[in-house]
Amino acid sequence: MNANDIWSRINSSELRKSLDSESLRIIEPLLSNRESAALPLKDDRTRLGQIYSYVEYEKLFKKRFRKKLFDYFYDDELFELRKLLEIRTRNREEIIQALVEIKWSSNERAKVISEFIGAPSWILDLHEDNLSPTPDDSIPWHLKYKVINEKEFDEVVIQLSLAERRSFKRLKSYQNRVYADAMDKLSSNNSRVMLNMPTGTGKTRTCMEIVSSFLRENPNKSVVWLADKVELIDQACLEFHDTWEYLGDRTIPIRRWVKDSPIGNEGKSEFICATFGTLLSRGDGLKSINIGMVVVDEAHKAVAEKWKEKMKNTVIQMRNSTRVVGLTATPQRSNDKESEELVEFFHSNRLTIKEQGDKNLMDWLEENEYLSIADDESIKAEVEMELTDRERKKLEDIDSDYSLGFLIKLASKFKFNTVITKKLRSLLEEDPKHRILYFGTTVHQSRMIMCWLRINGFTAFHIDANTDPNVRKAAIEAFRSGKLQVLCNWGVLTTGFDAPLTDVVVIARPTSSAVTYHQMVGRGLRGPKLGGSTKCKIVDVDFNLSNHGTKRRHLYKFYRELWSAEND
Repeated sequence: MNANDIWSRINSSELRKSLDSESLRIIEPLLSNRESAALPLKDDRTRLGQIYSYVEYEKLFKKRFRKKLFDYFYDDELFELRKLLEIRTRNREEIIQALVEIKWSSNERAKVISEFIGAPSWILDLHEDNLSPTPDDSIPWHLKYKVINEKEFDEVVIQLSLAERRSFKRLKSYQNRVYADAMDKLSSNNSRVMLNMPTGTGKTRTCMEIVSSFLRENPNKSVVWLADKVELIDQACLEFHDTWEYLGDRTIPIRRWVKDSPIGNEGKSEFICATFGTLLSRGDGLKSINIGMVVVDEAHKAVAEKWKEKMKNTVIQMRNSTRVVGLTATPQRSNDKESEELVEFFHSNRLTIKEQGDKNLMDWLEENEYLSIADDESIKAEVEMELTDRERKKLEDIDSDYSLGFLIKLASKFKFNTVITKKLRSLLEEDPKHRILYFGTTVHQSRMIMCWLRINGFTAFHIDANTDPNVRKAAIEAFRSGKLQVLCNWGVLTTGFDAPLTDVVVIARPTSSAVTYHQMVGRGLRGPKLGGSTKCKIVDVDFNLSNHGTKRRHLYKFYRELWSAEND
């Protein structure tokens, strides 16, 4: 039985919903060698069903979706599964219901189903029990052990508890110095500092040490962590949870403050994570909380026109004693005036790595194996960058980038996509063990490149902002563990992503933003001493490398001059 036969029976309306004209326009020219190439792709049910399955695998953990799929099975297929799984009933509807009720997880019965429908094994990690994005609190290990000893749990419970314990990574010497400098600057009320460290060198980890020290010294105060994306606040919640387990002195609630979630308990010490969007819509709710510190992730956005007044009026000045910590790899704005505002906002206190002495910071980090050595490779896009005058004008704003309309046009160009797919094939045939992080031109292009990779026998998956958080988490874990050769994405892995053994980054997304560019490149630059690779190949479209590539190594000299040398 060919699994593609089952997926080819999906009704036309479902196919059109998942595979719109934009998607077909991207992938059809790339499949010109298919057996039924004489047919337009929209009429090739077998190939469409195959592509549909690659796009929709992520829904298999939902009972409703599995029920819909089983309804397309022929009777002989259902009875074959019934036999394999030793289901007693011979009634079609009862067989389907029994299949739906099989727990979707890494158990033998679910594995039989996944193999039968051609789904990759790691999809089983999307089981129904894996639905909590972040923990509700962090309990220090010494308190957990105290409870275990007092309650006299049996050996099995104790071993299970110990199995949950992750190894704790102490700060590296350069991180310790940034931490010590920050604690010194933050010793006075209303102080502010900007932690400026290259992507991959542990900004978040260093800051969590600062947050933990502050909460220990201020048991009645809370910390608010602000970021512009839900992915970043989820990452912050998990990072704080793991750090506080080792450094904490009491149980601390972790509040994920998004949309309509409650703000928390007045007068109780908490770690609160919120998006800038929540700050805009519900920021006044923070006034009832005794906030002692505010951390602003991607802090170059702190003075963005959209929310700088809300930042100042609602959060920063609600308590005269509130400390503010900014985190960014790129502490600048689009023009001198806005950059000066950013410097002023953080009281000109920029803290960065100092161990390198007179050496270039990036050279020092590479020589000491904290960053991997970047091997830049430019690929000619084979297309002209056609921009309107309006688009060119808009690009002058640091918070702007190429318009979606421009990216959609680029993503539909056959020559451009051919260059990308040829390079991906070359990389994977050269070394099948490569772990490639792919930044697509658009959501549709990233998804269709993933489908092209799957059709050609490579393991790949796509995620974007609309991907279920649990699917995203499982896909990233599959990539980390080597079950996926390529993780394709658009707009979600520039920040808040950690896969240290990434050894190739392929960027098919043109960007005018130095911030976005360095975030994408930085995803692959974690060095051996931080659990990463010795080298990382950065494959980029030529217009990105010509605009940003040569500047990357010398940015920290520019930042030092911008923030004034006296703070270094």
